Amino acid sequence: MDKTQITNSSLLIMKREIFRNKLRKEFLEKRFKNKRSIKIKAVFEQIMKIQDAKNDEENQDSDSASDQNQISEESCDYFAVFQIGRTHKRQKLTYKILKSMKQYLQKNTTYQSQMFKVFMFCEEQLLNTQQENIEYIPLLAEIIFLLQNYSTKFETQPFIVLLRAFTKHQEYSILQFIESLIFHNPILITQLEEFCQIKEDYNLIKLLCEKITYANLKMILFLLNTLKNKDIFKLFEFYGLKKMLLKNIDNQNNYEKLRFQILSTTGWNEDESDNQSYQIFGDAPNVY
Repeated sequence: MDKTQITNSSLLIMKREIFRNKLRKEFLEKRFKNKRSIKIKAVFEQIMKIQDAKNDEENQDSDSASDQNQISEESCDYFAVFQIGRTHKRQKLTYKILKSMKQYLQKNTTYQSQMFKVFMFCEEQLLNTQQENIEYIPLLAEIIFLLQNYSTKFETQPFIVLLRAFTKHQEYSILQFIESLIFHNPILITQLEEFCQIKEDYNLIKLLCEKITYANLKMILFLLNTLKNKDIFKLFEFYGLKKMLLKNIDNQNNYEKLRFQILSTTGWNEDESDNQSYQIFGDAPNVY
């Protein structure tokens, strides 16, 4: 190899090394910038979290003060609402009054006479089919739910009131409280079973079978899974639930999962499959 070739080879190696160093430098700079941006972002997020926490604390203090002021303003007279039949003037029901009732129940457990007044008032409001403010229904139901601990003091059980309320309004929020009571008090299942078999125009199972809604389908599934009673299954079939679920309806796709769960629980989907099989063979001439 002559001197020219050696020189060219050395230059090529040197250029490669310079290029590698350049790439390495750019890579390190890029990596450093990425790390720095990540660190800056983390610091910024931490600052924002601290600021948000501070704002939340201030808002909570403000809300708490507002709530306390509201309670203090109404606590002196909101029990006047319970003076049913004792006064010509009745205070207008508001969300704030119901909220203060709920807070009162959560903080006081000794004044049973007041609990009775709360129960009587909320029962009347909840079972009122002419209730104009439907947004009050979940809060009224929650107050009745909280009064379950005083059930021995009431002529009508809070659990039964919730069941009656569901037949009146068919609201899913009411069902959630019913489910919670059953979960924590399995002995209530007997009352639930008896309630479902009451023979009257407002029979719960009859009402559930008259209209397909999300709340009604959830209640049907809850009853089937909780009671597991053949007589209850027969009542559902008697009132037309099977036909209603199996026929084509405009809104069935909205509740297809619930519909399928009910059919599977009752075994009606299997019956329908068998009927379809018989129909196939019946339509075919000279099968045998």
